Amino acid sequence: MHQQLDGVLSWLRKHQGQQLSIQKFELASGKEQVGDQDRVRIQLERVTRRNLPYDDPDGYLSPGEVVLHGNGEIMTAGSVEPLPQRAFEIPFRGEISTQVHGDLLEINTLDTVYTIKAH
Repeated sequence: MHQQLDGVLSWLRKHQGQQLSIQKFELASGKEQVGDQDRVRIQLERVTRRNLPYDDPDGYLSPGEVVLHGNGEIMTAGSVEPLPQRAFEIPFRGEISTQVHGDLLEINTLDTVYTIKAH
């Protein structure tokens, strides 16, 4: 997972200073897309990585995440809201896979697919 995560961090850092469009699809078991979809726009200022300093015995918290910092907005069904705390978090649980196609990055986690486009 660390190699995949390093690739994600490298791609995101390469696009600091640019606007990113993010589509987030939550998945049901069996990797089927469910109705919950969020769209985010962020002017990426910086990227950080956070690791949980302990094991979460209940499994509620992700052991690690990538945090995108900057001004942005979240667009859900019928509403547009400012990005809370000027940050968007991508949690990583279990195995992840990534695909890069130039200015497009796709991240597949255990239960979510993120498609990120740099503008």
